[in-house]
Amino acid sequence: FPEGTLIAKTFAYPVDASDASKGEQLLETRIELLRDGQWFGYSYAWNDEQTQASLLLGGGQRRVSWIQPDGQPVTYDYEIPNANQCLNCHSKNKAYVPIGPTARNMNRSYGFRDGIVNQLTYMADRGCLVGLPQDDAVERLPSAFDPESGTLEQRSRAWLHVNCGHCHSPAGTARTSGLDLRYDQSEPVKFGVWKPPVAAGHGSGGREYDIVPGDPDKSILLFRIESNDPSIRMPSVGRGMAPKEAVALIRDWISSMPQENSH
Repeated sequence: FPEGTLIAKTFAYPVDASDASKGEQLLETRIELLRDGQWFGYSYAWNDEQTQASLLLGGGQRRVSWIQPDGQPVTYDYEIPNANQCLNCHSKNKAYVPIGPTARNMNRSYGFRDGIVNQLTYMADRGCLVGLPQDDAVERLPSAFDPESGTLEQRSRAWLHVNCGHCHSPAGTARTSGLDLRYDQSEPVKFGVWKPPVAAGHGSGGREYDIVPGDPDKSILLFRIESNDPSIRMPSVGRGMAPKEAVALIRDWISSMPQENSH
């Protein structure tokens, strides 16, 4: 990225998930700015009138309500992380870095004003991206909840890579756990199969291994993904509700593992 690059991401909930015409409730916009060769991150909270967002270095909380697709109402305390909490995930070799904009993550189509086009191709055609291969050399992650995009294992590993791999990697903030959840990690014990935790305790829920093949309820990995307890849940920052679809996906994946793979 060139000097001065600005990346913006806005978080919002639908007013009514069954009726898109009712719009969204804007909650937070996060800005990442590349200045003097270093990345800086800022969080802005939207006001109730949805007209202005203000810088919020100390973090905060917003109570938000919406209607789910099944018609049931939900009330949730949305947390805006403070500057230090942002570093929990956005830290690599002790420096702030963006997480999402990688070629593999962005190698997919998007509905631009002039049509549906691959994002990388769109940027390259406009001179915003240099060095894009002309063939299919750029990798593409499977879509976690699209069975046609990959196997159950590939889609589960892709979800873990996107949501957990930036911390659970050799250069991430969770490197001391020894758990490597990057998509490229090919050794099962390193991505959790029959791997005991480095520090057993409250976060393990009394379980002995990160992944027990064939038995998701004995697996620490799933226990922490589906927990809403702030002292147990993973990721520890950025969510307060268990991701139901992901919990089902990871549960199915662990259940499908041959139990004869003894440790």
